[in-house]
Amino acid sequence: MVQLKSILLTLAAIVLISCSGKPKETAAAPVAPAVPAEQPAPPLAKAESRGLPAGAVINVRTLEVIDSQVTPNGKYIAGIVDDDVAGSDGRLAIPAGTHVVLVVRDVGREGAVSHATLGLFSIEVDGHSHRFNGGVKDGATLRLSEDATQGASRRTVHLEADSHVTFKLDAPLDLR
Repeated sequence: MVQLKSILLTLAAIVLISCSGKPKETAAAPVAPAVPAEQPAPPLAKAESRGLPAGAVINVRTLEVIDSQVTPNGKYIAGIVDDDVAGSDGRLAIPAGTHVVLVVRDVGREGAVSHATLGLFSIEVDGHSHRFNGGVKDGATLRLSEDATQGASRRTVHLEADSHVTFKLDAPLDLR
């Protein structure tokens, strides 16, 4: 019994000694660096020209995947104009960064050849949406094809998001 009291007193002394004095400093949890707020996109330049001539070239970056085996006919695809486009008078008509809508007009396969036809359906300039040819006909079309006899990687027309495609206008476009 005396020995048990001695052990308990020794343990109590150890506890008191370890609890007394300066408290141990604990390492603070690392703090994640502040994430800067996402900066809003700079405003687009204001269009100065109100017309595009037939033959004007519009470079577009697709924002969605287009695949001739998966993407249905009639699907609308968002895109962004890559480069400024000059109007009939040589002044800025479509600023780079302008939103466009493409439409998948025809996808399919004929024998070993897969194809996809894209149409330039509409464009938004200075907050106004303009349909090419009143929406009756696309402003320009682009037909893509892949021939499976040229290799396994060519079984389907496939454009990743952020693919660059070029359209050439079939007719003038009035942007008023």
